[in-house]
Amino acid sequence: MEASQEHPRVWPHGQGRHPGSGTAGWAGGSRHGGRTRPGHAASHVRAWVEAGATVYTDEAVAYLGLDEDFAHKSVKHALRYVSGDVYTNTIENFWTLYKRAWKGTYTHNMRWHTDRYIAERTFSYNNREAGDLDRMRLATAGANGRRITWKELVVPQAA
Repeated sequence: MEASQEHPRVWPHGQGRHPGSGTAGWAGGSRHGGRTRPGHAASHVRAWVEAGATVYTDEAVAYLGLDEDFAHKSVKHALRYVSGDVYTNTIENFWTLYKRAWKGTYTHNMRWHTDRYIAERTFSYNNREAGDLDRMRLATAGANGRRITWKELVVPQAA
């Protein structure tokens, strides 16, 4: 389906951490009607990551310009998936699990709720080693004091 002003495309972005360094980071999205632009993701990385940190990406043009503020290393997937300590498998695993949920768990997907679907999958991923009861307790504790109205659920949000 093509994007429109009423229902723009959502381009999700994510941030992961190398194993042993913690949980997956915030995942969200930006809404626009066109293709991913050169340097588009770089502005999001700058908002999430401390200047000077090492950032690993694939070779997508969306990451152009990161080497100005970060120790940016990339892997060219057309040639290989791992180059020394440079890989994106952790975050790509997250997106694979998200896509499975999108196609299998969420049977009627509303594009304007993509951020909520991603937030749920991020919660599940970050708490994947917890048992079912512990995960339920964490979820209900996080929902305490929050409210969403029916109108917020069924009316698309402005881009």
